Amino acid sequence: MNDKELDILLDRFASDEITEAEQQRLIDRLASLPEPEIPDMLGERLAETIDTLAATDLTRRAITPVHSRRIPPLRVITGIAAAVAVIITLGVHLFTATPAPVSPTPLDTCATPEEAYAEARKALLIFSSAIDKGINQVEMAEATAADIHDKVARQLNHLNPENV
Repeated sequence: MNDKELDILLDRFASDEITEAEQQRLIDRLASLPEPEIPDMLGERLAETIDTLAATDLTRRAITPVHSRRIPPLRVITGIAAAVAVIITLGVHLFTATPAPVSPTPLDTCATPEEAYAEARKALLIFSSAIDKGINQVEMAEATAADIHDKVARQLNHLNPENV
């Protein structure tokens, strides 16, 4: 194993993407390396750093791998309780809600055929007047569109008289 492969394995170990076989290769490689010389002041500096980390409670965060951090049990229990509460609320609402009242079917209001004829005539007159208003508005829109078309054509002819 060369230095490049060692760097790759160390990176994979640091990002917690290493397999068991790769981890064993890394352990074997690191065990086969010669013991490095330790500078005289390194031990003291390391002891100071460890004391500082212990004092600031960063040792747990610095040493704990990313994959071993777990969700606190209180969050899990709270999430489950919230989901159960939502399900119970929906169930109670759906099973105890009263349905909307249905309007009764209208009965015939005419006692004689003459009254029915008068009501039908009245309804047809209302319908006819609404249709007449709609037709008048359509005719006005058509007239406006034709007027606009004529004005645009005159302007275009004024700008370019060769197309006449």
